[in-house]
Amino acid sequence: NRRGGVIGIENAWLLFVNFGVGKVHHKYRNKFLLGGQQATFTVNPARYEDCELLQTLLASSNDNAEKFWSPTSSQKPVFLFIRGSTREKFTFCGECEYSAHTEHDDLVDLILQLKNFKELSQHGVDGKLSAYLSIVACQAKDDATQGSNLI
Repeated sequence: NRRGGVIGIENAWLLFVNFGVGKVHHKYRNKFLLGGQQATFTVNPARYEDCELLQTLLASSNDNAEKFWSPTSSQKPVFLFIRGSTREKFTFCGECEYSAHTEHDDLVDLILQLKNFKELSQHGVDGKLSAYLSIVACQAKDDATQGSNLI
């Protein structure tokens, strides 16, 4: 599948995020923040799974989250998969958690904190960037290029 998206399974949420597609689909402009510690992901609350994920994340961020989750149910973890373009394979980035969100038009941009950032950002034994950092660096380069084109 060339598109990213949300998949809800019984015990987890799976997020598949494409970077680099914002050049074509400006509504879905995913980007990295804080040097890759956070990533944005656009959801459409009109879609069932997007809405369910959004409600779950908002409820989990509430100060009364412990009261929201009954002892018989537990919050499902959110696992992130990313790729730099639709021509690449997805890279597993581990678990992430809700940090904040912004609303625009009929969409919501989630800001997700990567729980495994430290491990994802380690260089290989050969000194090369990890697959994750390579995507972050590529995206930063694309953002800089697009920013200079706007001036």
